[in-house]
Amino acid sequence: MVFLKSRERDPNLLALLAECRMYANRLLEQAT
Repeated sequence: MVFLKSRERDPNLLALLAECRMYANRLLEQAT
């Protein structure tokens, strides 16, 4: 997670990370 601090100013990266989190949460909800 250290690389996130160095690229903190990249809005595209933050948006992509948010999308990944939401997608992962959906998969976890379906799995249980």
